[in-house]
Amino acid sequence: MAKLMCMITLLVAVIAAAHACTSSSGRTPSWDIGKNTEVYPTYDPNSGSVGVGITHRFKRGAASMPRDAIPDKEKVFEALDINDDKFIDVTEWQINHGSVKNFAELLRDDDTNGDEKISKDEFQDLTLYYKTA
Repeated sequence: MAKLMCMITLLVAVIAAAHACTSSSGRTPSWDIGKNTEVYPTYDPNSGSVGVGITHRFKRGAASMPRDAIPDKEKVFEALDINDDKFIDVTEWQINHGSVKNFAELLRDDDTNGDEKISKDEFQDLTLYYKTA
């Protein structure tokens, strides 16, 4: 009976964790930044910029984001740094919908110490932008 209770508890915990990582659209994992908006990381090797891809489900009368809006570096880093170790690694990048190829390009261009992670200091030197398409 104790084994059954442990298995049920574990199953409930797994379901709860999966539900917590599901955005309002049902995409798993993803993080919501607003009622109808989700974000994911991207890197543009041509400009050397880290991007924040955005999916926004518009409703009638919704205002668009200002063209000159710039993501908050601190909030973006905190969202990408899932384990709070002050580094972004390939696993965290993938969990946030970034591609391995994209992260490898970011490392090639901006990993100044060669540790295959992006530190908070390295991230602060990057240009952030909203990618809407």
